[in-house]
Amino acid sequence: YTTETVDPLAGDSLSLDAIGLIIPVGFSNDIADFQIKQINTSEALDAIGSPNNLTLASNKVYDIKALIDQGNETIDSFEEAITITFSYTDPEVADLIESSLWIYRWNSGTGWQPLDDCVVDEDANTVTCTTAAFSTFALFGEEKPAEQGPEDGDEGQEPGGGSPGSSSGGNDQTGDSGGSSNNTNANQSSEDDTPVTNTSDNPAGSPTDSGNQDTDGREPAGADNEEDAPDQAATDSKRNNWWWLAILALVIVILVIAAAKRRKDSER
Repeated sequence: YTTETVDPLAGDSLSLDAIGLIIPVGFSNDIADFQIKQINTSEALDAIGSPNNLTLASNKVYDIKALIDQGNETIDSFEEAITITFSYTDPEVADLIESSLWIYRWNSGTGWQPLDDCVVDEDANTVTCTTAAFSTFALFGEEKPAEQGPEDGDEGQEPGGGSPGSSSGGNDQTGDSGGSSNNTNANQSSEDDTPVTNTSDNPAGSPTDSGNQDTDGREPAGADNEEDAPDQAATDSKRNNWWWLAILALVIVILVIAAAKRRKDSER
């Protein structure tokens, strides 16, 4: 630990390892002995725990005190806020969201409390806050979200939709594989035993077991003609109608000429 006697008329600063204090002028009316002590992290967190959903950064916990009257009394609060700075290394916060880092102070009545006016300097790897009272201090942050791995069934997928079994059932996995193999062989055997239809014995254009399609998947000959039959009939019907209209027009012309000739003969 480290200790420093500070006059309120002068102010001062002190540090220990990853933590530093800036003590302003007028922090109190009395000269005080400032003390920083690093305490056992495991024992501290086992006794008081951590803030909800936060993780300790840098694995360091400090107890800070300001003593007056020859160490017989502790300053509970300061007239001027003390600036406190935590430093850290990149590996110490590799699993944390760096911007979420914050200094917390332990309060025996309310638990861990975040300090005021915290500033995270990611370039300098420091977090600086202010506090009006001393106690146990630590740096906490939020953990980074877990990286999403491949979805279930994607990794190790075998052709045909098969997937490897879980590692907890090695014998079952082998059995399943054997069962799949047997099923496959059975299916292949069943397919091999299926009699092949001799299409040469069927009359031309007759349906096979697959409906209107030949065994090779093509539509039978004449299918296009059957589909085009309605269009051909409609075309023939229109052609016949035109012929009747032409004949009718010709008859009308003949009648008109005959009537005109008769009228001319009667006038004579």
